[in-house]
Amino acid sequence: MKFNIKDSKTSFNLGIEILRFIMCFWVVLYHFFETDNENLKKIIKSKRFHVPTFMFISFYFFYNTLNSRNINKIKLRLIRLAIPYIL
Repeated sequence: MKFNIKDSKTSFNLGIEILRFIMCFWVVLYHFFETDNENLKKIIKSKRFHVPTFMFISFYFFYNTLNSRNINKIKLRLIRLAIPYIL
């Protein structure tokens, strides 16, 4: 589902934007959520799919750069993605 904004020439995918919002919330929840309830803590801490999902979303938005074959921009992007993922 793509929506075009009339004032700009860019379009965005609503499903990807909603997924990105949910993953951002999940990262914040994962890092800052504290509770005494062990069952709830296990549920929150056991779901570790937010980082791989961010990687898939990043490569989805990276497709235009890959398609244009701009090697310098590709190298910079991969370095920016790899550093947080490794750390």
